[in-house]
Amino acid sequence: FYDRLDEKIAFNDSTILVSDLDSTFVTLELFDEEDPPRQISVKQSKSGLIKLVYSPPLQDVDITLLDADPFYTFNEIVKDTVYLWHNALELDSLTFTLKSGELSDTIMSKPAKDSFIGSNFNFDKSFVQKFNFHKEDSLNIKFNHPIKNIKLDSISVYDTVSSFNISYSEFNNRILSIKLDSLQDNSSYSFQLLPGAITDIYNNSNTDTINIPIKTNDPAQFGNMILNFESSIDTQYLVTFLKKSEAIDTFIINGPRVVNLNKLEKGVYNLKLVEDLTRDNKWSSGSYREKRAPEKIKEITLDELKPGWDLNLTIDIKDIFYGTEIK
Repeated sequence: FYDRLDEKIAFNDSTILVSDLDSTFVTLELFDEEDPPRQISVKQSKSGLIKLVYSPPLQDVDITLLDADPFYTFNEIVKDTVYLWHNALELDSLTFTLKSGELSDTIMSKPAKDSFIGSNFNFDKSFVQKFNFHKEDSLNIKFNHPIKNIKLDSISVYDTVSSFNISYSEFNNRILSIKLDSLQDNSSYSFQLLPGAITDIYNNSNTDTINIPIKTNDPAQFGNMILNFESSIDTQYLVTFLKKSEAIDTFIINGPRVVNLNKLEKGVYNLKLVEDLTRDNKWSSGSYREKRAPEKIKEITLDELKPGWDLNLTIDIKDIFYGTEIK
């Protein structure tokens, strides 16, 4: 009897003809129906950051504060947790709506005893202390709190001889991005933040001088890929470009398309493809009531990319799902 969340189900998509003379064997593919998302917990250990856990994890969210005053909010999703940053610290409670697909929750969170006021503002723990980047690209640095303000005259990049002009800068939530003039390939530099260079949404600033080593990449050690997708316009596919388990890029294929992937590290890359029959830009499980099977997923390994190579591949999606994989 199908009534438990961990049970799987299957159905036959055509009439079964049974004969008295022959044995009839039917093979059914079991699948786990996707449960609607449900809220597991809401927690605010420090006022300024609310953590909302959902199962299954949400793909995207739209959060709106119901309080009248215009406060800063920013949300990010990591696995099954939605992190809602805000600076509405003086309110007795914070009420907001969270929408994701057909889900719509109204949530009230009370402030915690502690807050982010006076807490340490620094690089995010995940930030690599020796940062490599291409000289023509932005240097992107992630902080542990959302950014409110920067002082460019307190930020510098230099080597043993000279300093370098910051030609462009912006910050977006927790990311500071800068571009620099006259850098050389395959060269080492120092990135420096003087005290008070960065201020977060809780009015905390870095209190110490911060120095980190940065290095521009050697272009000769990188390669490019050109993926020529052959696909019917009748079906949409979601494609994820991976190195090991890390997603490098994602794109939608709904007809012939050429995708250029540049400045890639050497190594072996994979493609994960989802046959997006519902065209909702995500993988959908099956439904017994709708008599709909789960959307098919395929993964293939691409030819190894070596330094300095321009690897040109033709990807026939129909062959991947129903025949040979790649040619």
